[in-house]
Amino acid sequence: MSQDPELSAQTPFSEHFMAPAAGDPDAVLAHLKAIHKTLESQSVKGRFLDTVRNGQTDAAGYLTLALPVCPKGFRDRILSNYLGGLYYSQSAPGIAVAFITSSLPGVTDVGIPTSLVRDQTATIPSPAFYDLNQMVVHEGSFFAVQVYDSTIATAQYAWHVSWYREPLVAVGHGIV
Repeated sequence: MSQDPELSAQTPFSEHFMAPAAGDPDAVLAHLKAIHKTLESQSVKGRFLDTVRNGQTDAAGYLTLALPVCPKGFRDRILSNYLGGLYYSQSAPGIAVAFITSSLPGVTDVGIPTSLVRDQTATIPSPAFYDLNQMVVHEGSFFAVQVYDSTIATAQYAWHVSWYREPLVAVGHGIV
């Protein structure tokens, strides 16, 4: 049995899916092609994403929570950023800063440089809403928050972020 050339580049080991136990080879191949087409079409569409992170400050009173790195060929537009205590409605001590960077400082118990800070609050819980052009994260970078205060070792925080991931290239339209 040979591999389908259309799938070979994306699934170099697709012959493993073609084992007799996988069922009818033609049906398996059709299924793999359908998965490939779905993934390909989704990769050129913008997507609304939403994530929740939580954590507690370390002994020195620092906590950094971050989104994944924006992948090549995309940019992220942050829509909302909500930081609360153990529960979203619960107050918590500390100062929180939102920032965009391509790498974190090597030392975790160091404040984020002010040149990276894009938003700041000393009141938690803190909802923040942004327009599509206010917090733009370019490929290879990520959006994050840091909470700090030397008096709040092991304080709990919950973080909720919504963002829009859009491709840099729209099909048939060139670079956006």
